[in-house]
Amino acid sequence: MSEIQKNIKHFPHTKETKKKIGDIHRGKIVSNKTKEKMRLNNIGKKLSTITKEKIGKSQEKIIYKITNNKIIKQWQSAKYASGELNLPIRKIQYYCRKKNLLNKYNLIYEKDFKK
Repeated sequence: MSEIQKNIKHFPHTKETKKKIGDIHRGKIVSNKTKEKMRLNNIGKKLSTITKEKIGKSQEKIIYKITNNKIIKQWQSAKYASGELNLPIRKIQYYCRKKNLLNKYNLIYEKDFKK
């Protein structure tokens, strides 16, 4: 069976297929054993600068500072907000994740504000 699979030409997935595969796997819990296998598989591999930039852009989430449901300030990501507020990025993310608006700095992610 494996010899047959080696001879089959693989075609790139369409965007629709990639989305379906992503939707199926999103939210799955990965076992510690699988995490260790993935870690060992990636040892010694280097990411290109372009890949690092793409990962960084995909991780950016717009952050708002709000008062009375009005946007006072907007930042492109927690990195920029941390620079202005003199807080670590992790603290910015922590305050944004708090679902109630009673957090100390009134910070919220864009996607949560629209709801």
